[in-house]
Amino acid sequence: MNNILPQTKRSWQTFLRDAGKMLHMAWQAKPRLSFVSILLSLLQALLPVASAWLLKLLLDAVVVYFEVPADHLFRPVSLFAAGYVVIFSLQKLMIPLEQYITGELQRAIGLLVRGNVYRQTLSYEGIAYLEDPKYHDLQTISSQSVQGAPFIIVDALTALIRAISLLASFLGLLLWLSPLLTLLVLLSAIPHLLIHLKFGQDRFKLSFDLSPLQRESFYLTFLLTGLAAAKELRLFGLQSYLFDKWRHVVAQNNEAERQLQYKEMRWQFLLELLSFLAMALAFFFILRGIFNQQMSVGDIALYSSALAGVQSGIVILVRAIGQTAEVHHFFAQYEALQTMPQPIAISPRPQPVRPLRRGIEFRDVWFRYTADSPWVLKGVSFLAPVNQCVALVGANGAGKSTLIKLITRLYDPTQGQIVWDGVDIREFAVADYRRCLSTVFQDFVQYQLPVWENIGLGDVAHIDRRPQIIAAAQQADIADRIAMLPGGYETQLSRWLVHGETGADLSGGEWQKIAIARAFMREAQFILLDEPTAALDAETESRLIQLLTHLKTGGTSLLISHRFSTVKLADQIVVMEDGQICEQGTHAQLMTGNGLYARMYTTQAGLYQHDSIAQAFV
Repeated sequence: MNNILPQTKRSWQTFLRDAGKMLHMAWQAKPRLSFVSILLSLLQALLPVASAWLLKLLLDAVVVYFEVPADHLFRPVSLFAAGYVVIFSLQKLMIPLEQYITGELQRAIGLLVRGNVYRQTLSYEGIAYLEDPKYHDLQTISSQSVQGAPFIIVDALTALIRAISLLASFLGLLLWLSPLLTLLVLLSAIPHLLIHLKFGQDRFKLSFDLSPLQRESFYLTFLLTGLAAAKELRLFGLQSYLFDKWRHVVAQNNEAERQLQYKEMRWQFLLELLSFLAMALAFFFILRGIFNQQMSVGDIALYSSALAGVQSGIVILVRAIGQTAEVHHFFAQYEALQTMPQPIAISPRPQPVRPLRRGIEFRDVWFRYTADSPWVLKGVSFLAPVNQCVALVGANGAGKSTLIKLITRLYDPTQGQIVWDGVDIREFAVADYRRCLSTVFQDFVQYQLPVWENIGLGDVAHIDRRPQIIAAAQQADIADRIAMLPGGYETQLSRWLVHGETGADLSGGEWQKIAIARAFMREAQFILLDEPTAALDAETESRLIQLLTHLKTGGTSLLISHRFSTVKLADQIVVMEDGQICEQGTHAQLMTGNGLYARMYTTQAGLYQHDSIAQAFV
């Protein structure tokens, strides 16, 4: 991920190619509105020209009428006045129409871009990117900043049409008035363009620099306002501490933005001064024409409109180019996200996944998360035989949960192989292989959804099969508790996302049973259990472990647990220490060996014995 961020200095060919892609995205989102937006822009460019000409003709006709009053002159004056009012009204009427079209385009394009970002993220079969902060910076830029990019390109295109139309219409008039003045007005646009391009680059860089601060701000907001940390915040009195921390992070973000905006403001003052000087010089030429009696009243209005039109066209043109250049930098990040490779190997010709006959085997597996990080696994080799339960034990950080990530192909081994009946699991289609697995993770998800959906997510293909959901709940020993909920299986397991109906929350152990029921929904050949009973009482734990290891999936399972009362039920126990296997065997064999397992078991048993003695004195 070190090279995940693309270079921002790109060629004009790439610039034009990306602009074309963004226009295509806008067309995909709302083709008719994109066309109407361009058409409106053209009309908005032509109407000021028509308005200026009608105003000139009207003023000249009025002057003639007052100099030589005649009835036949009243008709053209009336027609010119009516035409001017109609065009002026049309310009005003187009404003709300343009605002509506702008809103529709922004909503449609935002939905399209965010959908593409989310689909791309969900398409990654592995999770390595999701654990890298640089990826989250890229995702934030792509989903938030780039969603407006296609619209900005459409807006820039319409602005270019408007600017070119204005310039083409008025530039000739300004040239007739004074070629030197025209040149000065055009030259005054160059500093505007350079400043817009520079600050566009600065805003792009600032967005990346502030992305970590913004993510920290979002996280602190979640802690301050959400339910997840509400109890600890109040119990430990953390409200003021975390609130001050949030204010500090937001203040840092605001200060960085303030400094950039202050620099922009100072340059904008200088640019406006330059524009003022150009305007003052232009009016000098107009006033000279008036005093020399070389211009009529209508000519004064026309040339004033021409000067305003040229300056307006230049400003629109400069802003359009600046906006396009700025959004081009952001679009590069979106393109990078859309073209990132899979973080795990994908077989071009996957083999079919056969029913498990022998078991899953680790063959000299080494693993580390990045090339410069320490090894988490060091030459791990063992077999999880079919129809047996293998338990993994060891201290925290020994590498047990990493093994689960490798078996489920959330990561691939750095070295070595994991084989399914002798076939490297990388040779299978990922989705087909994962359908053969069922998991209960230590950090299982508490979906804020109805009970039936919470369980049914274990097998989305059969999520509507209510009897299968009820059977899974019964096997997980949670059916009786569900029956007591206000809506039974329809009860929303949340008090936060409830829409009118009564919601409910569960205890930690009950949530764990829901997660186990979700695992039971799937008719898997191999089940992986990472601390599946940590929140359960001893009686329920014993009953569920026997069910998990023997009744479901023919008894083929891999269990991680720190409870040795659970571990001793396994057919085989693998003991890990510092990323390596240090012992392997049955409970009886390992106790006889008097190694790490025996010491850990004896220590835990001693704690329970001490607890029993203490209870005797109560």
